[in-house]
Order: sequence, then structure tokens, then C-alpha cells
Amino acid sequence: MEKGTLFILSAPGGTGKTTLAHRLINSFDNVVKSVSLTTRKKRPGEVCGIDYVFTDRPSFEKKIAEDAFMECSEVFGNWYGVEKSRVFAALNQGKHVILVIDVQGAVKIQKQLDVVSIFVSPPSMDELKKRLEGRKSGPADLEMRLKAAHSEMQMIDHYDHHVINDSLEAALEELKTIFIQSGANPKQEPKKL
Repeated sequence: MEKGTLFILSAPGGTGKTTLAHRLINSFDNVVKSVSLTTRKKRPGEVCGIDYVFTDRPSFEKKIAEDAFMECSEVFGNWYGVEKSRVFAALNQGKHVILVIDVQGAVKIQKQLDVVSIFVSPPSMDELKKRLEGRKSGPADLEMRLKAAHSEMQMIDHYDHHVINDSLEAALEELKTIFIQSGANPKQEPKKL
């Protein structure tokens, strides 16, 4: 069995990376999202084991000491990490794995492994601000996220592909093309009789 491909999907918060990742998974037979561990609190609608594995700081720090992560970083006061065992198990089963991670983590993994890296950006910083305001971010949180987004946008050249999410459907089609070129199998529509 051929090993799967590891895809990195990075984007500033509010750009639509999580939505795009879920849509990609639903579009392919052999694509899965790696579920990261985090110490942050669960948001409404999130499901443990689907969106993230939610854990406490002591448990997370124990995993750091055990070298269990491909990468981990502290972002906005919470820890996030990608467990080696989860990723390699899926790749060894021939599945293509999407890591939805920030630019810090992407750079760390790109130094260790052969990956297909994709940066998704908003059409403009003004549009990103509108999207973040739609999330009901407070003024301090909004300012912090916009500052982080500006910094993250400086890293686009470190990625294999750059997709602008001006339209969710157009961005999804562009991402699908990248995945197909890298060996992912699109789901087949049932044939009509």
C-alpha cells in the first residue's frame, strides 16, 4: 500500500481554513484531517475528537516531555499540538492527511518531512476584519488577531501553494485541484440508472 501525502493548510484566523478542510474531507475518499490536541476551551458546536482533542495543560506538558508531538506551539495563551502517532498511522494506511496548523507549526514540519503546503489568505485585510467582527471578537481580541494575521501573511512564500479565499466555492475548487494532483481520489457521484 502506498503511503499517503501530508498536506499543511495554514491561514489567519477567520479566513475559512477549517470550513475548507471539512469540505475537502467530504470531497475525497482518502483524505482525513489530523485532529490536534489543545488546552483551549471547547467552543459552542465543537466536538471533542472531531474538531480537537481537548485536554488540560498538565496532560499536554506530559506529552511534550514524551516527545509525542510533530510540532506544538502556544498560540493566544493556549497550547496546540499535532501528535506523531495519529498522523503516521493514517499516512501508513494510505490516507492523505490535512494538518490545519499555524505558520509556526508549518515551518517546523516542513523542516522535518516532505509535505504539500498551502496558505489560504483572505482577499484583503479589510475583509478579514469584517469576518472576525462577525465572530463577535472583542476589540482587544480583534486587534491581536489582525496583528497576527499581518505577521502570518508575511510567510506566504514559505508555502508551495497560495489560495485566496474570496469565494468559498472557488477556493475549494482550487484546493481540490491541488489535492488531485497530489494523488487524492475524489468521491465518485453515484451513477444514475
